[in-house]
Amino acid sequence: MTERKTSAPWIAGAALLVLIGGYVGVYYATVTVKGSGDPFYTPHAWFTDGSKTSYLAWKGRLDRFFFPIHWLDRRIRPHVWEPTP
Repeated sequence: MTERKTSAPWIAGAALLVLIGGYVGVYYATVTVKGSGDPFYTPHAWFTDGSKTSYLAWKGRLDRFFFPIHWLDRRIRPHVWEPTP
């Protein structure tokens, strides 16, 4: 009996790396927007109708979605997250 080699683990690993890279990249792009003290500021009101209520709802979703990496970022780069005088 011959063994069949499969590339499924490599494909799954590559897909996982792409997803993690995308998650980190979107987080970084979100928190580095200039013009606001709010780390999850959305300058173009992404996916909202522009109202304050929908902005706050979207911001709440971002806060929950990015909580793990934001927690880690605050531990790794505390100088960035300390309040400025």
